[in-house]
Amino acid sequence: MSGRQIKRQRRGKSIPAKRLNQLIDARNVDNSYTRRPQQLGGAGVKSAISVRRLEIRALADDYLECVEPDTVDSPIYYVAKPLGVRMSRASHGDLTFTYADSNTRTATSDDTTEAQTLVEPYVVADQLFAATPIAGGVGVVKDGAELVWQEMLNTPRWWAVAD
Repeated sequence: MSGRQIKRQRRGKSIPAKRLNQLIDARNVDNSYTRRPQQLGGAGVKSAISVRRLEIRALADDYLECVEPDTVDSPIYYVAKPLGVRMSRASHGDLTFTYADSNTRTATSDDTTEAQTLVEPYVVADQLFAATPIAGGVGVVKDGAELVWQEMLNTPRWWAVAD
């Protein structure tokens, strides 16, 4: 709203045109609802969200090495996997996990063991969507630097009992 305060109207009292125009003017000044979505980047600076369609080139424990599909000399994008499918997640509550690869793990709780597989598995040459920046970071570090891209779960991935 504008810098001046508009007084509240009492119930049953008619509103003169001058007061209605004040309300309209104040609303017209604050039209931030029409701006495109943004999220805070580093140091409180607003930066636009960027989303890319990428192709998986290689799998790592907590991230994917990706490139732009159908692009010659594409830069390499290191994309963090969602928290629930990262191989660094060794436990959750009373469960412990042992990973065979990016798509297979064993979950253990007390004396119960269950083989699990990732449904929708990661496959080299598959495509995904990734976004940046992520408020609070992605929580995955490669070569001493935190990754800035995060996989968007347009294709849900989660662990299921293996056959």
